[in-house]
Amino acid sequence: MNPVKMIILLSLILQINSLTCGGNCKAGNCPECPCGVESDDWWNSTRINSTCSVLFPLQASCCKCIIASSSSGQARFMSYSEQLQTYQVGLFAMDETLVRNRC
Repeated sequence: MNPVKMIILLSLILQINSLTCGGNCKAGNCPECPCGVESDDWWNSTRINSTCSVLFPLQASCCKCIIASSSSGQARFMSYSEQLQTYQVGLFAMDETLVRNRC
């Protein structure tokens, strides 16, 4: 492959990866990566079940549904609201202004 084409391809890949924060920002609109760029932090269903059972023992099924619909089980999930200029982060996609530890 032509070295110039290879450099252009590599820079495009790096730019796309930085916009998605390694896959943590699925929308690709995060100006920063407050939850990092490590995307290996997907929680398996057993871990989600135990987390929901501990945090919400009477409503574990609702908890699992919320996690599935908000972050797809990704603990380092982040989404940026350009209108509000805030991030929604973590398993429950909570607004960063509501939680001290963002991720």
